Amino acid sequence: FSFESSHILHYCWNGEFTYMSSSVKASVINHEFPLGAKIDVTYSNEGDSRPWNEQNGLTFVHGKGEEFPMDGQYGKSRLRYGTTDSNRDGTVFTSNAFVRLDNGKFYFSRKFLVTDVLSNMESTGRRLADEAYEVFDKVGVHGTGENIALWMDEHSFSFGASVGSEPCPEATQICEGSSAPSDGLRPLFYIICGTNTIISHDPYTDPYNETAPTDDIKRPYRCQLDETDTARSGRPDWKLLGFFEDGACSDPAMSELAYLSDFCESRSAKPSFIPTESKSPLPTSSPSEYPSSTPSIASSSVPSE
Repeated sequence: FSFESSHILHYCWNGEFTYMSSSVKASVINHEFPLGAKIDVTYSNEGDSRPWNEQNGLTFVHGKGEEFPMDGQYGKSRLRYGTTDSNRDGTVFTSNAFVRLDNGKFYFSRKFLVTDVLSNMESTGRRLADEAYEVFDKVGVHGTGENIALWMDEHSFSFGASVGSEPCPEATQICEGSSAPSDGLRPLFYIICGTNTIISHDPYTDPYNETAPTDDIKRPYRCQLDETDTARSGRPDWKLLGFFEDGACSDPAMSELAYLSDFCESRSAKPSFIPTESKSPLPTSSPSEYPSSTPSIASSSVPSE
């Protein structure tokens, strides 16, 4: 027995019901497919005369849900996708995870959106099915991450981070954390909105007024540019600096500094091969191995040996 369906809304709603369009009545399907029966889904090419290898396709690969039940998960994750009406141009994709995400726990979900010719969709989807999965566990179980330290240089009005044992010469260390979440550590963000910046554990903090909304409505995609921008037309940018203890990186001087991704890499402990165009403000602690190519402007205080 077979029937046609133009779309399937839910394969298994609440573990009992299948929501879909059908060329036959629900009573006929219930009769032909009793409890425990298996339904095989195949795709047809009706409505388009072109072969499948000449048609474009879009596929969602959401996994098999074999991880269920995990500790703290009170229901199977739900996936919804579909199209919009004539007033909107978009493809709906919603993933609902039914977990209790307490402090010290994390939730990870990996799914795939695939675009290719229609003839490749089924094979690609089956190949990626085992690569799409969910993890719900305690932080630190899957690795402790690497050490991350934040450094600053008030003279250059900048700060940055080192990872692992990476050196950061001629800079002042502010705090140490980790590249992975763990008990007692919270994510720390560098938030930019126009010319305003702030370092905060709260991703909803507006850099202009340095406050986060206290109500239940969160609009992190909007921020205030200046005192005249009451409509909050700015669009913020976030950089995750790492995971740190509360208050560990709250040096007041850092609020005036700009974050540089290559802060430590650019501060090499070795001398440059090419001399700088301008002289250093302070003399070196030891004489150079080789004479300079140009004479000094002022005479030395003692005669040369």
